[in-house]
Amino acid sequence: MIRNRFKNNVMNTKTYPGADINSDHNPVMIKLNIKLKKIDQPTRKEPHIDISALKQSEIQQKYCVEVKNKYECLMTECLEQYRRENPEEKVANKWDCLKQSIQTANKNLPVKESMKNQMWMTDEILEKMAERKKAKNTPKYTILDNEIRNMCRTTKVNWLETKCKEIEDMAEKHRTRDMHREIRQMTSKKNTVKSGGCIKNNNNQLLFDKTEILTRWTEYVTALFDDQRSSKHSIKCNDSPRILKSEVVRAIETMKRGKAAGLDNITVEMLTSLEDFGISTITDLCNDIYNTGYIPRDLKTSVFIPLPKKPKAQECTDYRTISLMSHITKILLKIIRERIKTK
Repeated sequence: MIRNRFKNNVMNTKTYPGADINSDHNPVMIKLNIKLKKIDQPTRKEPHIDISALKQSEIQQKYCVEVKNKYECLMTECLEQYRRENPEEKVANKWDCLKQSIQTANKNLPVKESMKNQMWMTDEILEKMAERKKAKNTPKYTILDNEIRNMCRTTKVNWLETKCKEIEDMAEKHRTRDMHREIRQMTSKKNTVKSGGCIKNNNNQLLFDKTEILTRWTEYVTALFDDQRSSKHSIKCNDSPRILKSEVVRAIETMKRGKAAGLDNITVEMLTSLEDFGISTITDLCNDIYNTGYIPRDLKTSVFIPLPKKPKAQECTDYRTISLMSHITKILLKIIRERIKTK
């Protein structure tokens, strides 16, 4: 009924069966969202930073010096304005300088190499593929394409024969654990749970519009984290101990590595590599936030990501929601939680 050109414009369909029309067919109502044709343009993805490179002493020292110099330069530029600002603006300004200095230094970190989709893939084939990509729309493209196909076929057969021989040797030597591990790596595939993207509202009706879906998720998350307790009485207490460097060090040491960053794209590995400069700067920032009660927007904004628990999930409860928050916020929360424990 709909051409392929307009299939992605169909937002909702509904049939109206009834005896009012003298026909064997049922009228169908379609809601279309007509858009102009979008010309496909090559999208440039941001390269993934290789955080493991910070474990190398040379790269780590260079990274620390670069962040420190950039931070001091930014703070010097806005020194006069910094003196005239109120306490809340000072906190926001200090955080912006730290964030900008780290993000600038991240551009000089090594980039992760492209992962091989197949275990039998070799660097020679990947180089040929890169050469083929450059030769697009040229007579050389077909020649390179045939060469790559032959190389892939030969390499895959040789890799399978080698793996099968290794598995046979493991079976003869009764290394059953290693044998089954190799078999699983060769045969098993990760089954990712997929969902259609549409969810149901409170009236059990499917939502297809993006705005309605976002509104429904907002309602669900608000109800999920709603606090029904009565409001606490405000306690005036101006005398509070300053946050110590030892508390910041202890909080960073207890944080797990390899976790996703928040909106600022700053991970705990980056903060750890800043050594004494990072500890001092984070301690000053946490003290300013703790004393003024003002939290910059980046530090108090979390990104919720729904992960479906089962295929074709349509209820909000069928999703597992995870939140990505700034690692600076995690450090401050850990310090406050440890102080509450000791009381």
